[in-house]
Amino acid sequence: MYAELFMLKVEPEQIEALKKLIPPFIALHESHKGFVREAFLVDEETGEGSCLTVWETKEDRQNNYDICLQEFQKAAGGIVKEPPIIKFFDVAYMTQK
Repeated sequence: MYAELFMLKVEPEQIEALKKLIPPFIALHESHKGFVREAFLVDEETGEGSCLTVWETKEDRQNNYDICLQEFQKAAGGIVKEPPIIKFFDVAYMTQK
C-alpha cells in the first residue's frame, strides 16, 4: 500500500473553514479506485492541517493526487497561507483498528 501526506497551513481563525472542506474531499477520495483509508488532522492553535490517505497501488495514489490537488486549490485557495507540502510514502505497516 501507498500513502500521501498533504500538509498545509491556514490562519488559526480559518481552521473552521478548513474543516468544512473535509467532508467533500472524503467523498471524493472514497469514490476513487484503490482508496483504503484516510485521516484528517488539524491543530487549531497553529492553523496547521494534514490529510493522510492510503491507497492500494502507486497508480491509484497518483491518479487521486492529479485530480484532488486541482480540486483542493479551487476550494481552499482563499484560505491557505502557503503552498501545501505533499509527501509520498510506502506503507510499512498499518493497524486494522
